[in-house]
Amino acid sequence: MFGEEEALTVKTSCMISYYLKHYRRNLYYLYRPNRPLLS
Repeated sequence: MFGEEEALTVKTSCMISYYLKHYRRNLYYLYRPNRPLLS
C-alpha cells in the first residue's frame, strides 16, 4: 500500500514537471512572434 502511494506521488510529480516544461515552452512560442529580439 505504501508502494502504491509512493508510485502515485512520483507519477504526479512527473506529470507536474512535464506540464510545467511544456507550459513554459508554449509561453515561449506564444510570445516569440511578438518579440523577435528574443529569438
